[in-house]
Formats: sequence, structure tokens, C-alpha cells
Amino acid sequence: MTKLLFAFYLTLVFFFLLFINLYYLEGIPHVPDSAAYLFMAKMFATGHIIMPIPASPEHFNFFPGILSIDNGKWLFQYPFGHPLLLAIGIFIGMPNIIPPLVGTLFVLILYLIAKEVFDRKTALFTLILPILSPFFLENASSFMSHNTAAFYLILSLYFSIRFCKSRNVWHALLSGLFVGLLFNTRPLTALPFILLNSSILFFYKNSRQMHSFVLFLTGLFPLLFLWLIYNYISTGNPLASQYYLQSRGMLPFENPTLFLASLQKHIENVKILLQNFGPMAFNWPKLITYGFLFIPFALRRNTFWDHIFFIGLFTLPLTYFFYDGTFIMYGPRFWYEILPFAILLSARSLALAYELIPKITIFFFVVLIFLSFAKLFGFIPTTNPDYFSPLRLNDLKGFNFVDKRIINEVKTKQIHNAVVFVKDCNNNWWCYGSVFSQNSPTLDTDIVYAKDLGNPYNIALMDFFEGRSFYRIDYYTLDLKEIHY
Repeated sequence: MTKLLFAFYLTLVFFFLLFINLYYLEGIPHVPDSAAYLFMAKMFATGHIIMPIPASPEHFNFFPGILSIDNGKWLFQYPFGHPLLLAIGIFIGMPNIIPPLVGTLFVLILYLIAKEVFDRKTALFTLILPILSPFFLENASSFMSHNTAAFYLILSLYFSIRFCKSRNVWHALLSGLFVGLLFNTRPLTALPFILLNSSILFFYKNSRQMHSFVLFLTGLFPLLFLWLIYNYISTGNPLASQYYLQSRGMLPFENPTLFLASLQKHIENVKILLQNFGPMAFNWPKLITYGFLFIPFALRRNTFWDHIFFIGLFTLPLTYFFYDGTFIMYGPRFWYEILPFAILLSARSLALAYELIPKITIFFFVVLIFLSFAKLFGFIPTTNPDYFSPLRLNDLKGFNFVDKRIINEVKTKQIHNAVVFVKDCNNNWWCYGSVFSQNSPTLDTDIVYAKDLGNPYNIALMDFFEGRSFYRIDYYTLDLKEIHY
């Protein structure tokens, strides 16, 4: 593959992901987490971590817990690693390009890893596999944090590999730095990968064990220090993360009775995640998906790196076994960061098969590509393993009950300089949540979207926005009426 063709392919990947973001997902967040990340990015882009809510916090509390308004500030539960990247897009006025750009770079780094530890054939298969994966396509085109987390992970892995090959000090430092960014994106997810990267540096042949480990930690520690600072700013306690103050869901080790009662539920959670991961990985039959992971071992062609990638597959299933819940969204998202290991091992299997039976392997792979795209674009009927694990791109329209109906209606009616109150709809988050992230932290956008709390409360907000027009809208009927006071 020439450099020009290689660049053209990656450009196509980027625009395909951007198309999914803008067309199927309408360029907006569809999950409360995504709305929070985008709003945090707006604060970060102005140079602030936390900002005061200018008026009536209750009108903007789109998802209690994810957003805490008790002290009158925009205080979200999430770490800074993902919104920091989104803030770059906010700063240049194009936030929608960041997830596709990160996804494209993910494909590039995976290619470099495969080329570094295996060969060019494996690397070429690695280029193709991600675009067959609904799991990858949906996460790499949305505002969720897993796309960013996987990017930080494989950058850390890549620099660990480069250090093993080159002994360049900077590679070990960068490996620690990027796993530190992963920790500041998804802390629980990062823990097993800190151990995995440490193991690579410690056990790889000809590695000066303690020297490489110290360099890795030297790159990691500044990011751990930043995590402490971020915690102090957000909670007043460097050891208290806002996320873990709001989210508790681990197995109750302290109570043996509850522990045993919860154990069966956690086993069921693993089964559910496994059932979703198989089809979401590449849109293939599960037997083929999981079978590819074992071919290097069955052929006895396994290397040190095959073992590392195979171990990587078990990191998150073991880690999240102790977490209470599956929280499937764009697939079994708690397992998303093991997808690169599945891609690398599958590409390795295809390359080994190509060495033995080249024509049959290419024919078989072309059939699998056709099958994946036919399902993806709805030419072949397929059944989603879960509503929140869509195998067809068309199922992303209105995903998680969210779309741009309110935004489009306001634009159609040519409303400007207004506050639009969104009526409650049986406490469903998406009615107001679909528009929350359209606001700015300073509430100075042309249209400010607020929750409809009833006239006595609304009047106080209307006083603050004196000089604007005021409207009330229903999410389901799109009944939009101007209101006066």
C-alpha cells in the first residue's frame, strides 16, 4: 500500500465516522454521559474546570447525579481526560470532528502496532477490521468517552512496544503518560492496563526491568498528580473523586451475606456482556468472532505479543465483574477498550491463515466483509442482541429516545434571543436532556434551553433573562407556544 493510498483510506475512515455522527446521530449527544462531556468541554475551552451557574440551577439540572447543582456550580461527576480532547473541537468551533478524528487515529495506531510486532500482512488486515465493527463505528462517532479511552490505551501500548524495541527513554515515559490520561478518562478501566503495560516493560526479553518500570512510572505520576488536583478542585478532597462519590456499584466485600447474594447477579452480567460483545465486535457469527482469537495458539505460532493481547482480552471482563450493572450503550461499553486486542488477534489469525491457504482466506474474508456491511446497512435482516447494541446504522436514528426535534422546531419557527422551557415528560431524561448541551456555561447562547418547572419558578428565570422572548415546548407533540408574564 502506497503512502498516498494509505492516507486516502484513513481519510475515508474519518469521513465515514463523521457521516455517522452528523447523519445518523444528528451531531448531538444521545446519552446523558455524552451531554455532560460536551458541556464540560465547553467549560474547559474557556479555561475553567468549574463555573457558577448564572441563574436558577434547578432549571438546568438535566440529570441529577451526573450534574450536581447543590453549590450553584456546574459540577459534573466525570474526570477530565475525555472532555479535554472535546475542548479542542469546541475551541475551533467543530466539536463533531473530534470523535471521528480520534477513531481514525485509533485505526492508524493499531496498524502501527500490528506492523511493529507482527508483519505487514497482519497490519493490512488490522486496517480493515475496525470499519466492520458496529462497536467501533458507533463509539468512534459518538461523544462517549470509550473512544478516547481506547485511543489513550493503544498509544500507551504502542510506546511500550516501541520502548521494548528501541530502548528509547521517551517511549517508556510516553507509555506512562498516556496510560495516565486513560486513568483520567476511565479510572477503573485504566487499572488493569497499568498492570499490563508494567508487565510488558518488566518481562519483555532484554528489558532492563527496574529501569524501564521506573521510567514508565515517571510518565504516569504527573497524571496521577493532576487527578488529585482535579479532585481537590471539584470535591475539596484530593482523594475523593466526584465520580465515585456519585457512583457506587462494586461487590459488597464487607458483607459476606450480601456478597454471596450479589455474586450470581454479577455472573449474569458477564453473560449479558459476552452475548453482546460477540455480534457487536465485527457483525459476524459469534463462533467465528471468538474462534479467530485462538488461531495463533491452535497453530502454535503464538508469540510474546499474542500472549499479551490475549491477556488483554480478559482485563476488563475481570475488572468489571466486580461492578454492579451492565449499562449497555452502543454495545457492551464497559468492555470497549478490549476491542483493540480482539482486532489485533483477529488480524493475526487472518494473516496466518493467508500464509497457509491464501486464496481461500481472501475469499472467506471478502465474504465476511460483505456480511458485515450487509448487516450494517440493513440489506440482510439481523437481530440486535440488545436495544442498546444496534447492529444496523439505521437504528442509531433516535437512539436512546433522543433526536433533534426540539432544535429543528425552534429553527423552523425562526425563533431567536429566547428562552425555551421544555416540559417534563414523566421524568424521562431525554426530553430536556436532548437540548441541555446546546447551552453554554454562561447561558449566553441565542437560544437558552431550560426545564419547565411551572410558572412560579419560571418567572424567576424570566426576570433574569429580561429582554428575551419565552416559549414552552412539549418534546412529544412539539406544541411550541410563546408565554408571557
